[in-house]
Amino acid sequence: MISLIYVSRALLPADGRDLALAQLVRSARAANARTQVSGALIFTGTRFAQLLEGEADPVHQLFELLQDDPRHTDIVKLAEWPIAVREFAGWSLAYEGPSAYVDGTISKTLALASRGSTPEVHHLVRMMVEFTRARDPD
Repeated sequence: MISLIYVSRALLPADGRDLALAQLVRSARAANARTQVSGALIFTGTRFAQLLEGEADPVHQLFELLQDDPRHTDIVKLAEWPIAVREFAGWSLAYEGPSAYVDGTISKTLALASRGSTPEVHHLVRMMVEFTRARDPD
């Protein structure tokens, strides 16, 4: 199994954003459940950060599909690593957003990761894990 984390710039319309987000989360949860991919999504108001985990083929296939999704652009894969245990077991997609604090963290993470810094990527993953601890799986 693997984990893959990426960030992107949101292209959601200002009018109807809440509805678009609800539809995105609902369809992602259904698709992830079918392919046995789990993970977390954070929406900051301007950016997405998503961690995907599962068997390598379904995760890679999903990431390829996400690159063609018109709801976001400027997709940057921050890291990919092998895992033995899922961080988001029981979650087809944990979701959190929007948050100005998270937006600042993602912006900093993106800048540092583009220069090869991994501590910020680990911080972002820890943040995603922490926000799911207080919630029930979907």
